[in-house]
Amino acid sequence: MWIFLITLVLLFNLVLWLPIEVEVDTRNDLYTARWRGLAGFRVVPGPERWQYFFRILFWEITFRPGAGKKREAREKVRKQEQKKASRKSKRSLSFRQMRLLLRNLQHAVRVRKLWINWDTHDFPLNARLYPWFRMFSRGRRQLFINFQGEQELAIHLQTRLGTLARAALPVLFISKK
Repeated sequence: MWIFLITLVLLFNLVLWLPIEVEVDTRNDLYTARWRGLAGFRVVPGPERWQYFFRILFWEITFRPGAGKKREAREKVRKQEQKKASRKSKRSLSFRQMRLLLRNLQHAVRVRKLWINWDTHDFPLNARLYPWFRMFSRGRRQLFINFQGEQELAIHLQTRLGTLARAALPVLFISKK
């Protein structure tokens, strides 16, 4: 009995502290989300359709969604559901709670890499943004303004379920004022 409880506690701690990573790189068409050691999700853009890869432990499943009548039927069902769900509902979080949650999440999520190469298609705006991007470009954060129409983004985020829970739990105990 004790061995079972100790194993269960160890597995629970493992799940809480294994890192979760999200990586988006538009230069290399890389879109991944993974729970290191447990699961992963990867998207590969194709000329007609995107291909999805799901990985759980050692098994990988490839999914390529079909087009046609099935998709049209699903879209009709979604539109009907959206009409039903569009009723106005009361906000579940107050402004104070949202502000606290965003502040806590800012500390819970680590930005491993941020690379932006952006063109706003507005020459004067690009010229005004250039010194700001240059000033804030340091270390793992590289920000560039270009004048050739390129818009590229590469970001790598990392967090853990334990830190996300620690960031979200205090919000539940604050009154909605």
